[in-house]
Amino acid sequence: MAADEPHAARLVEQAIVERAAGSVLPSGKLLMALYDRGEPNGSDLMQVRQSHAALLSVLPGLIATSSPTRRVAIYQAFSGATLDPVEKSTFMHRVRRALELNSERSNTSEISEQDVSRALSRFLERSLAPTPPALKSALLSKYAPESDSASDSSVRKSTQTPFGPSLAVKVAAAIVLILVASAIATWIARPTTKAVVSQGRPDMLQTIDQFIPESNLIFQGSDIAQIERVLLDRTGLKIQVPHLDDGSIMGLSIEKLAPALSLAVIHYELDGMAINVYVLDYATIQDLTSDFDFDSAVLNQIAQPRGLDIHQLEEGSRMTFRNRDDVYITHTNGNPQELRNLFSFDE
Repeated sequence: MAADEPHAARLVEQAIVERAAGSVLPSGKLLMALYDRGEPNGSDLMQVRQSHAALLSVLPGLIATSSPTRRVAIYQAFSGATLDPVEKSTFMHRVRRALELNSERSNTSEISEQDVSRALSRFLERSLAPTPPALKSALLSKYAPESDSASDSSVRKSTQTPFGPSLAVKVAAAIVLILVASAIATWIARPTTKAVVSQGRPDMLQTIDQFIPESNLIFQGSDIAQIERVLLDRTGLKIQVPHLDDGSIMGLSIEKLAPALSLAVIHYELDGMAINVYVLDYATIQDLTSDFDFDSAVLNQIAQPRGLDIHQLEEGSRMTFRNRDDVYITHTNGNPQELRNLFSFDE
């Protein structure tokens, strides 16, 4: 019945007080009466626990279908080891989509990053194993700095507990094994270089803002099914092409915006004006994080149902919207909300 644990405790205490005062109502009716006269609450402890159970049920699949290096990046982002808002936003989107597809929950917006972080920790606690003792001893004997044996003994004693290695130690050891197995030790060994590179990464959205498509169409025509087939063949992306009410599709081009960035562009015409829509998906955004930043505030905005991010430019504005895992970016000199309303998708 309760909204949360403290609310549950108050209900129990109030029921005991009523019983001690002489109430003869059966326990169920007594609790219902107390609940009806208590404070109204929008949340519900049972629903919260159900959402957490659903979260734990989808996490293993999401982690398993991620690449080994991506698993490490997700773990570090949600454990606080790194500050990577794009990694968090894209994984949060994957979590919400998985919940929508695999559970009866229709509203997943209340799932927070803290919920995912806790669920991820619980999943790792159950799934990861500590470094094998023989390997750990061999590595320590080979690479640990030489020191006084008595000092070593005292340190070992001070770090041991009756309960064995802590969860943090187990997780850290297991993560080290994952890193070694994934052959990314060089990347881990150079955090300073990594930080310098990340600070110099260009912003993908700003790169798009500054680009003018050459409109060398690789497909000319308005057949949406054929455009989607060409998109899949040329880019590997299974992206749904939107309709533009009162407008027409002219074709598809692949534009090279930067040495490490090529994007598909769907060309529309509306009232004699060209509308160029850049299309990509969340996986592409993740794959390009080593080369480009993507504003996490934009990702958070479009994660909402019918989410639309509008960014005012010196001339006109950029609008970013989403359909399922697909992200669409275009520019307009008119009303962005009105233009967004003209785009629709076949269900």
